[in-house]
Amino acid sequence: MFSRTKIAAIFTLLYLAGIALIVWFKGVNPFSLDLNNLGDFVAGAFGPLALAWLIFGYLQQGEELRQSTFALKVQGDELKNSVEQQQRLAEISMEALAMEKAIRVSQEKMYRNSLRPILALGESYPVLANKLYVAECDLFNDGAQIFVVEAYATKDGARKSAGKHRTIEKGGSVKINIIWDPQAGTGDLLVDILYSELDSTRGVARFKAIQGEELGSVLFVKDESFSS
Repeated sequence: MFSRTKIAAIFTLLYLAGIALIVWFKGVNPFSLDLNNLGDFVAGAFGPLALAWLIFGYLQQGEELRQSTFALKVQGDELKNSVEQQQRLAEISMEALAMEKAIRVSQEKMYRNSLRPILALGESYPVLANKLYVAECDLFNDGAQIFVVEAYATKDGARKSAGKHRTIEKGGSVKINIIWDPQAGTGDLLVDILYSELDSTRGVARFKAIQGEELGSVLFVKDESFSS
């Protein structure tokens, strides 16, 4: 398909050829005319051609404007797609950061759990000595090694030391003596085990005394709801 410029050029050539033929057949010599007649001749001969070129120019500008509008639309679509891609990349980056954070939190939790002890108190048979009950029992540790271990027995606000140890290794145990006053009241007998983990973090485990299955025995149940 020819462009409008080529069509205009062909039209111009045909038009000029037509003017030349008319001048030839009429036997008119434009150069022999005086200035007034020559001006009328030029205006009459080339006025329609100038009008035709004006129309061609207007149509060409309209076509260029449509092409420019289409190009702007394409650029707008590309920019929109680019923004959507950047937004998706940002979302993927945020998801990756959230996943990394979750992994770090999980690893930190696993690390913290690897440093924590698993403590348990063995069954005991209290004896009365000097008007105080004394219950000797084993403190077991099935978790990580702990340091600076202190045990305290509390009943109705009265707190007494039950023993101190420098360390309890994993799988190890130590003896503690839980002492309380039988006249202290009817409140629960609580045993708190204070310790330091490998990274020096302090922790506390709490046990509550309950009646054992055998007569005169005492069991110590860990209070899982207690947090230091």
